[in-house]
Amino acid sequence: MKKPNRKVWKTKARAKLRGTRVPAAQALARGSLSPEVILQAALAIADREGLACLTLRKIATKLDASPMAIYRHFRNKAELVAKLPDYVVGIYGVTEHATEDWRDWIVVTLLRMRTGLLEHPGVISLLGSSATSGPNAFAVMERFLAVVRKAGVEEEAVIQLFHLLMSYTVGAVAIENAALQRLATSTGRRQHPKVSFFFESAARAEYPNLEALAPKLALFASDEFFAAGVRRMMDAFAPPHVRG
Repeated sequence: MKKPNRKVWKTKARAKLRGTRVPAAQALARGSLSPEVILQAALAIADREGLACLTLRKIATKLDASPMAIYRHFRNKAELVAKLPDYVVGIYGVTEHATEDWRDWIVVTLLRMRTGLLEHPGVISLLGSSATSGPNAFAVMERFLAVVRKAGVEEEAVIQLFHLLMSYTVGAVAIENAALQRLATSTGRRQHPKVSFFFESAARAEYPNLEALAPKLALFASDEFFAAGVRRMMDAFAPPHVRG
């Protein structure tokens, strides 16, 4: 499998975010305040302060607009928040790549999804709720099902594999984000190399296996570990002639 250029892809995704920004209040006055601009501002606040601190008034202040301008696009905070996960999926274009092998395609797609969600911790608490349904999420599901069915996987197994991999991805993101949040609180830095700190700090006499495997346990926060888990699950469902 040819390793995708993740730096280029992430740069394009971030450029989409920048492209939704309104540079001046004067532009807003001309009626250019769109749902995308509002969602981008809401996402920035949610990532920085958490969903509990997100208010329509804060969004309006960030955009130098009146709260009523927000209400013209969203009835309330709940409606706006419900659209955030689907907005993130759309920004990262997780299925927009031409990887040929179906298993490689799934790995690249889920790695992109994981990256996008980890870069926007404000939406992680919404994963698995009704907020994860929307046109972008449905498009991902449709493409996933088409790719796996074309590979010759039985229909019932296609559904099982989809739910299994989505559960794996959401769970991995939630666990990794929680570890990174604890790191930020303990060390002031949200970074992966220090994740092993939590396992290594356990009492050695009481948890000898945890202490011995601490460096490897910390690998859950790596692309390689995540991708290996995806491949193990796919191998269990793949047609016999394409396993391994």
